Amino acid sequence: MGDEKSGVSKPTLTRFIEDNHKLISTLAILAALSAFSNNLAEKGYGKILSFLFFTLSLLVCVEIELNFP
Repeated sequence: MGDEKSGVSKPTLTRFIEDNHKLISTLAILAALSAFSNNLAEKGYGKILSFLFFTLSLLVCVEIELNFP
């Protein structure tokens, strides 16, 4: 009964990464920008940019979490 194949394949890590590689890449870029913008010569702008990039990276994390099977 439970062993019957329903035609739907089981989700795998490889499939998840293939389906979400653009979001994962965007997350990595935003995290790097957040870290590097904190080192700007103008500390005020650096902290603001760091906060904004970090906030955007959190939004991308939420999107990835919503796509998780």
